[in-house]
Amino acid sequence: MTASNDSTQLMEYYLGRLRRSMEGFPAAEREEIVAEIRSHITERSLVDGVVDPRRVRETLEALGRPEEIASQYRTDALLTRAAGSHSPWVLLRATLRWAMLGAKGFGIFMIAVTGYTMAAAFFVCAILKPFFPDNIGLWVGPSTGFSMGFRTAHDGPASELLGHWLPLVAMVLGLLAIMGTTHALRALIRRSGRAQPRWRAE
Repeated sequence: MTASNDSTQLMEYYLGRLRRSMEGFPAAEREEIVAEIRSHITERSLVDGVVDPRRVRETLEALGRPEEIASQYRTDALLTRAAGSHSPWVLLRATLRWAMLGAKGFGIFMIAVTGYTMAAAFFVCAILKPFFPDNIGLWVGPSTGFSMGFRTAHDGPASELLGHWLPLVAMVLGLLAIMGTTHALRALIRRSGRAQPRWRAE
């Protein structure tokens, strides 16, 4: 296999941008990624055992900007960490980054937002109940059906079911919502294959 100076310069310029975009990665991991992509470019650019400059340019265009590849690897690294984490903050950050890469990530991010928002709402009810004992509760009535939250007299007739037990019940429900959402997100991240860099699918 041989390569012209033009081919070498094109590849090295591209890989140099990629290397700079991956600052913060462990040096050994960064160089392994760069070497893997160099091999990919070379294999896709061979014509009769020679690296063709035109094929190199086509391959680089298909790969996309080096900064985008670096972002995909950062997302994958964050998702790998999130798959083993119990921190809602880590899981939210990871799924938010994933949401920027496609529909699957966006769907999982929305599950994270919905689950953790529900947990936060339960905790808010538990905290505010002592301050608004007549307005916060688990309500049942013709105008509301069955709901938990804040009500005033103008919202129509309703009966509060839990009374002074509401803070305890709401705290338990909040904890269950956090635990359930966290477990579901970790399972979805592990099962989905995570955000593999796009060029590997070529």
